[in-house]
Amino acid sequence: MVPPNIIADQWTVLVAYWNTEDAKMEQSGEESDKFSVWKKARKESNPEVAQVINEYNRKLSLVRPVEDQKHTAVKDRVFHDVIGEDGHGYCRTSGSTMSRNLVYPQEPLETADNNDLIAKITEEVTEKLKVFR
Repeated sequence: MVPPNIIADQWTVLVAYWNTEDAKMEQSGEESDKFSVWKKARKESNPEVAQVINEYNRKLSLVRPVEDQKHTAVKDRVFHDVIGEDGHGYCRTSGSTMSRNLVYPQEPLETADNNDLIAKITEEVTEKLKVFR
């Protein structure tokens, strides 16, 4: 059931996001960059996974200044350098079970009313998520 004053399509996208590994990791305080999500969804004992992890760590260690290694955008760029860019219809981070439109939703044309509604929803969601922190 969609709460009142919320656009059904936006609610569907929001609920789908809440069910992603990324959202669960953020709520629990874990890092949620693409590599962390990718790694959590795989067995590190797999030799191919171990190889990707080693290559990612090697490339990340080359980033200068060292402080930049902590930024999500930098980590995500290194991840894609190692594993490749997302393909058509799927995201390498989450594997073939996560459709691309859930990770990169298409932005609808927004009106002033939608912007106000989005701001209100964002504020309400932020308040509700404070309980999880």
